[in-house]
Amino acid sequence: MQIRVESSGLRKWEADLGRFEARLVPKVHAVVKKASVNIKNDWRDTWLGHSYIKPLARSVSFDFVSSFTSVKVEIGPDKDRPQGALGNIIEFGGPKNKPIPAGLMALRKETPILLAELAKVQGEVLDGR
Repeated sequence: MQIRVESSGLRKWEADLGRFEARLVPKVHAVVKKASVNIKNDWRDTWLGHSYIKPLARSVSFDFVSSFTSVKVEIGPDKDRPQGALGNIIEFGGPKNKPIPAGLMALRKETPILLAELAKVQGEVLDGR
């Protein structure tokens, strides 16, 4: 018995996937970065509405680290900025303070937009755009 495997189609498919990935990754990074800015701004704007924590609101920032295979974003109050160390108490509340959950609300608001944009980018790349 003899078995023959034809793999030329597999090699072409593998090459196509490589080209797909090369076009997709930069677009995904851009979409994630835009979503990060939106979350940061929404979080900051919510806290800016409370006069006693304006410095804390201005401490909200984000760090964006990416490589070809991953994206990592950290969004929230920078503890090295004025009132930044109070972020957890304001976000989650404390014994004498009610929470002002701006970060979670901003994330919930942006998540469906982010997912829709990622699907759009995927469709564009698959269509060759």
